[in-house]
Amino acid sequence: MLNDLDRAHDALYSIPADLPRDDWVKAGMGFHAAGGDFDTFDNWSASAPSYNAQACRDMWKSIKPGRGVGAGTLQKMAADNGGRMGEGKPQRQAAPAPRQTAQPPRQPAPGMSPADVWGRCEAATAQHPYIVAKRAAGVPLDGLRVLPAGDGLCIGDEPMAGSLVVPVNRADGSISSLQFIA
Repeated sequence: MLNDLDRAHDALYSIPADLPRDDWVKAGMGFHAAGGDFDTFDNWSASAPSYNAQACRDMWKSIKPGRGVGAGTLQKMAADNGGRMGEGKPQRQAAPAPRQTAQPPRQPAPGMSPADVWGRCEAATAQHPYIVAKRAAGVPLDGLRVLPAGDGLCIGDEPMAGSLVVPVNRADGSISSLQFIA
């Protein structure tokens, strides 16, 4: 006979890990409520092509018990995905193969590093539509820039030209990333 944690494990592994984000979070909350551990959830999540270790860790840490999603939700999700609970034998899938070591970070295309993009930006002014919409006239703008009109930078097929650009700096002051506010 399976105990509750074994049933939760079987339920989790009967659900495909490549769920839409809201359902993936629900599965994590249900597994957590059933007493499941992060390592098991992380290993299950890693079988999805969209797996992101940091997002998985952050989501798990954000779970607050008693927020309406319990072990029953996980069991229902398993049943909806063909899991056969309570038939006297575990339906557990084999544990996924260990993850490969992390790949080195991709190098940006020439001219697309955060420092390169920041270098071609123009000074932000109080007339930028975002500054106007937020009624932030008078706020110091010396740390902000604007990607010039006509710049070809796109993120997810969306042109960033004209966006307000906020630098994300490392402790040493160098730019590690940029945030774009369209």
